[in-house]
Amino acid sequence: MFRLTSDKLSVVFADVDGTLYNIDKGATPETIYDINFLKDNNGHFNLCTGNPYLERMAKLCNDLKVNYIIASSGAHIYDVAAQKTLFKALIKFKDYAYIIDLILKNDFQMVFWDEEEYYLLKKNHVWNEEILYYHFLLEKTKKEKVLYYSGKPKDVLKIEIYADNKDYNSESLNAFYKKIKDDKNLDITLTSINIEIQAKNINKGSGVSWMLNNIYKKYGLVANDIMTIGDSNNDISMLKLTEYSYAMANANQNVKANAKYHTSAVEQNGLGEAILDYLYRSKNLARKYMFHEFEDKGGHNE
Repeated sequence: MFRLTSDKLSVVFADVDGTLYNIDKGATPETIYDINFLKDNNGHFNLCTGNPYLERMAKLCNDLKVNYIIASSGAHIYDVAAQKTLFKALIKFKDYAYIIDLILKNDFQMVFWDEEEYYLLKKNHVWNEEILYYHFLLEKTKKEKVLYYSGKPKDVLKIEIYADNKDYNSESLNAFYKKIKDDKNLDITLTSINIEIQAKNINKGSGVSWMLNNIYKKYGLVANDIMTIGDSNNDISMLKLTEYSYAMANANQNVKANAKYHTSAVEQNGLGEAILDYLYRSKNLARKYMFHEFEDKGGHNE
């Protein structure tokens, strides 16, 4: 007979762009259905994203009834239900001021933010429209929130650097990354579209670890009990952390090499499939359509 093998809380930390959805299309109905199945069966669904917790992410969290969001690639952890910040790690201005000087000497763009303020280094740039599209929803909000850097020292949660062109995997951006990647005061990651910078030892993996130590410890959970899933280089730190780590089919080979399991692409409900696989592997929980003799809560139909 098939029975649940664990009554522990199931916890998922999912990347957003390229994992939960393609931003132009949103999450598929199948993905939302599988997220709700997790939540209906003693599960928490959390986001772990490089995006700031601003307008777009706030709406997404509310729409999906997310428990927690690790934003800004681990630098900002927010309790969605309680509407309060649980953790933040700021980059000191003195530690990144030289990067501003370097960028001002070329055609790169830099965006950076804290909980209250959001800055673009340059007012006119080829990447501006796309950057703001990923972080905001309304033109009104952009006009109210987006500031242009005036030179005032500012400690920030995260920095993103974009190339002088719209080419993904830009050679010029890669060359700039090589110049700064060994900075001892910063955590620096190269993705397919930008360079991400947080305070030293702050990344998605550190964010998940903080959640385990400060939120999920009381549930008796450890890293091998939870699920992480992503598609980009900034997801690797959290994929390395957990037993149930999943790479999307649309991920690059480096990401896939650091995940224990692989799933379908984002447009094929890869996240939903991974959630169902995690629930089955971790507690023998499956849906009726997966095994006809199963009940949704793991009971046996005879």
